[in-house]
Amino acid sequence: MPTRTETGRMTTVGTGDAPADAELLARWADGTDPTALEQFVRRHGGMVLGVCRRVLGDSPDVDDAFQATFLVFVRRARALARPAQAAGWLHGVALRVARKARAARARRHQREVAIVDPVAPDPPEDTTELRRTLDEELDRLPEKYRLPIVLCELEGRTLEEAARLLGWPRGTVAGRLSRGRDLLRRRLSRRRGLGLPLFLAPGAVPAADALAPPDPLVCATVETATGQARPPQPAALADAVLRDRRLGPLLALLLAVGLFAVLAWHVRPALAAGPPPAPTPGGCHSNP
Repeated sequence: MPTRTETGRMTTVGTGDAPADAELLARWADGTDPTALEQFVRRHGGMVLGVCRRVLGDSPDVDDAFQATFLVFVRRARALARPAQAAGWLHGVALRVARKARAARARRHQREVAIVDPVAPDPPEDTTELRRTLDEELDRLPEKYRLPIVLCELEGRTLEEAARLLGWPRGTVAGRLSRGRDLLRRRLSRRRGLGLPLFLAPGAVPAADALAPPDPLVCATVETATGQARPPQPAALADAVLRDRRLGPLLALLLAVGLFAVLAWHVRPALAAGPPPAPTPGGCHSNP
């Protein structure tokens, strides 16, 4: 039966004595538990599915984005510095994947319209700006505040469950959850005059148990993530997000090289001219 957590949300989600994320990922990485990845997908699947639906609405693209999110995760999991904080990392990946899927859908729609009806109006937005704003602002929060909100608000976990998953004291989770809510409230107040965290608005974020991914989607995701299957759309989305993540440091390097080249170009004439001439007698620093 659903119960009201100390964070104020209704939930049926629990972890009981289930292993923490870091332990699950260790079991999956060393091959000692073939079900570890499936457990991980089920544990955080509701949150990932919620992000994808808020960005993409009710469309087939949601399943592709869901699978692509965990495909990116599997490819980058061994590089995670803090596996216990995987939930916050997953939220950011899901948001980026869903945005890629939305952009691809918009391009696809434009091509279809150009063929069928060049003057057809754009389709109405299939998700509200309100829900999109939640994930955008949440993704901008510092990790220590984002994690408690992802676990307690989006996944519906109790403070004790979140503390165990993160390896933090319960009081630390409670304090950072409260601080994160305040930061989110202030940031939202600067956007369209929103004054409350969106997860407190009725219907803004469905309960975590209502977003539990269906078994076929979980199984398909595990097969995709482990290489047993390679559906084209999730693979393309994952590749696009991974390219962006690799491109960021490369662009920073190219920018630094370009800046150095510009500085060198401007300094070269001065270097070619040699040192300035010594002051002549009678100048400002000459003796009388």
